[in-house]
Amino acid sequence: PWHCGQFQGQKAEIKIVENNQEKVIEVIDDVGLFTREIDEASSCIRTGKIESTFMSHADSLSNSIWLDKWLNELGVHYPANSINTSSLKSSVFSKPSKDLSTIQIPELDKKISPIVFGCDNQINEVHAFAMFDYYYSKGGKVFDTAYIYNHGLSDKYLGDWINSRNLKDVVVLGKGAHTPDCYPDKIRPQIEESLSRGNIDKLDIPFKKNTGFMLRNLNIWYSQIFNDDNQDKDISKIYDFIIKNTPENNNLCLIHGDYKLDNLVIGDNSNCLAVLDWELSAFGEPEVDLSFQMINWLIPKGVLYGIGVEWSSYNLPSASEFLKSYEESYGKMVNIELLNIYCLFSLTKLYCILKGIENRVKAGNAASEEANKKIKDASGIKAALILAYENFSNNLIVN
Repeated sequence: PWHCGQFQGQKAEIKIVENNQEKVIEVIDDVGLFTREIDEASSCIRTGKIESTFMSHADSLSNSIWLDKWLNELGVHYPANSINTSSLKSSVFSKPSKDLSTIQIPELDKKISPIVFGCDNQINEVHAFAMFDYYYSKGGKVFDTAYIYNHGLSDKYLGDWINSRNLKDVVVLGKGAHTPDCYPDKIRPQIEESLSRGNIDKLDIPFKKNTGFMLRNLNIWYSQIFNDDNQDKDISKIYDFIIKNTPENNNLCLIHGDYKLDNLVIGDNSNCLAVLDWELSAFGEPEVDLSFQMINWLIPKGVLYGIGVEWSSYNLPSASEFLKSYEESYGKMVNIELLNIYCLFSLTKLYCILKGIENRVKAGNAASEEANKKIKDASGIKAALILAYENFSNNLIVN
């Protein structure tokens, strides 16, 4: 197959078998494979092209991956395919560049790169070392692995690479309690096993309950939309008010992060069957989830998923009734003034989300009927936010 008929009068056949039916494609090449390769390589060199139109880099990589898989299945091993006898035993990138900028986060003494390397799809140690070396050479510092990745081999590849290079400035992220063992008591043993596979003594970012979740997220949502060149004095005033008036809140628990009606599955008996979309889950203040649900009563009917003052006509509970039910199931009374502040946060977050959709539509990165409707709803959410802010002292959520 490597010569495509070179020794058979430039004639070859490709046989395709599908559903027990064989299809034969005859190939006649008067020029010859190697001559074509030389001509194409020469043309690319002359024109300064780094990628051939005949075979893309993606095709070349795919061929290499499947060739390696084929060799592994046959049990064929070459010295270059073992890290200890390959050219990658020592790093080919002795001095990392600064192509990737570095950033600092409070939880770490080390500086990190803004792009994280996912250690999941490397097919062998040589493949992993080559990719790790290149990423590190560009200034990459953060590697994300997990107990379940690549059947545990990713942990070993990463640890062996770090130790062989004697690196002290990289950051390792890890995860545990993977499917089907999604239980709290599985977190520690799975992470410990991940570390032992690669002979790594610890993860760099400790798992802990950080206070100030709401304020950190407020800053993230706000700064994505507003800056020195793009300000909204009304939203800025409310933002400053929330920052100034939010007390320290050490009441932390596992929160959903996007807890709203369209992320719930409700059965015929009105019981909640499931809660969907946990990608924003974290340890934070329970008022984050509670307020994001309760702003439905602050948003007028017809704006997004608001129910406003028309709750009774839809056989829905009032805001105060909903809150009472929450307190009974939670076993604690809710601080109303604190909840009001979190409602301002949730409305601000929602407004920033809608403005973000508007920005993506303007940039040509999002276009749909649903996106256009949400853009129109942004003004209604802003009006509800301003009204809630003006009525803050009246314990707005229960009236």
